Amino acid sequence: MSWVSCLFLMVVLAVLGTQGSFLPCRPCIADECDLEPEDCKYGTARDPCNRLVCAVGPGGQCGGRDNHIGKCGDGMNCRCGTCRGCSTVRFLQGFIDCEWNHHMCNA
Repeated sequence: MSWVSCLFLMVVLAVLGTQGSFLPCRPCIADECDLEPEDCKYGTARDPCNRLVCAVGPGGQCGGRDNHIGKCGDGMNCRCGTCRGCSTVRFLQGFIDCEWNHHMCNA
């Protein structure tokens, strides 16, 4: 690959990296931003477009640029693409719902 091709590729990647959200979306407007989805076992979170979506629970897939794969509910953190910890939403409902296995990430 020539140095011109490399330079072009670096410029394209730099421009893509500054375009904001990874996934194209239409930002929500007014009340549309606060419409709560139904039956969210682990609470709600905001997606990259600022809409409310169901949060991901322990052991669920999460992360990605702008959390486009999923965002963990309260009390959990995304580690190695999986929600780890305990759901505070479920704890307040009287359930212990946890995922702790985060010592190593599979490649």
